Amino acid sequence: MTFFGIFRISVLIFVVSTNSSFAEDPVSSPCRVESVFARYYELDGKAPLSIKSIGILGAQVAKNMVIDLIDDIIPASKAVHLIANLSGAKAVNVYVIYAHRFVHNNKPGSWYVSQKKLWNGDVDYFLPGQHSLNNANSATEYLEEDKAKEWNEDLKKQCKEKQCR
Repeated sequence: MTFFGIFRISVLIFVVSTNSSFAEDPVSSPCRVESVFARYYELDGKAPLSIKSIGILGAQVAKNMVIDLIDDIIPASKAVHLIANLSGAKAVNVYVIYAHRFVHNNKPGSWYVSQKKLWNGDVDYFLPGQHSLNNANSATEYLEEDKAKEWNEDLKKQCKEKQCR
């Protein structure tokens, strides 16, 4: 298993892998959304990591391969910087790389990979300290929920167009 694994730690999110669907059992549903989220930290003023090397991934790419690709892009030093313990840093930017794909009638589509900078209220940076870490956790959860709603709406529309069972 890679450094990131597929789990959530209460202090820091390495990679969170989710399935969502408007069906009652998303995992066994023939139509669903699969997604992966990874958060990392960058000192304020530094450019975010480039995800151009990933692009759009084909349907044949398994979820574990997507996690490994994200694992390769995010150096461990950027993933393990806890906002609460950064010494000498004035501000930190928090980014999330996420990927999703639609599965219709158990046939997976292509993966789409994106990156988003998280905001701390009205500002786009987080100050070192436990309070900012809590805010970063909340901002990440909000992004995950927002994207799940958006993708499930898209899934419903696509299922209607494709006349899924």
